[in-house]
Amino acid sequence: MDVSIIIVNYNTTDLLLQCVDSIVTHTQGVSYEIIVVDNVSEKESLTPLRHDQRIRLVESNENLGFGRANNLGAANAYGGCLFLLNPDTILVNDAVTILYQHLLSTPRSGLCGGNIFDNDMLPIHAHDQIFPSGKETFPSVFRQYALMQIKNFVKFVLHIKH
Repeated sequence: MDVSIIIVNYNTTDLLLQCVDSIVTHTQGVSYEIIVVDNVSEKESLTPLRHDQRIRLVESNENLGFGRANNLGAANAYGGCLFLLNPDTILVNDAVTILYQHLLSTPRSGLCGGNIFDNDMLPIHAHDQIFPSGKETFPSVFRQYALMQIKNFVKFVLHIKH
């Protein structure tokens, strides 16, 4: 398995199913699994997810929040790479393969991210500022760097495209 796509759900079933549809439609170049971690959504909203053969549903007993829910998904993943995706995301191309191939061709990278567009296909930023301040970014970057060193990663590369 090349990639484990992890999506955290909390009462977003309709959006999540659209996201899964876009993954299945566009992801062609890699083997992948879709893991949905549910943060104790309303029980009725889980019925479609429990019956969807395209996903593996991991139901948490408590609302873990975004980070811990992704960790739970990672603990259940079989892929060589993790692809964290929000449930309100719609893929418009084979982004999973593109990012996977980028990681393979850049062995000193520990992570990478794609471009984000609005409904009119105009680029948007995932943060309120174009560049987050050092106070917001650097502690988490250095923490991630230290964690990756433990896992024998040689160097952390943060690549920002305009």
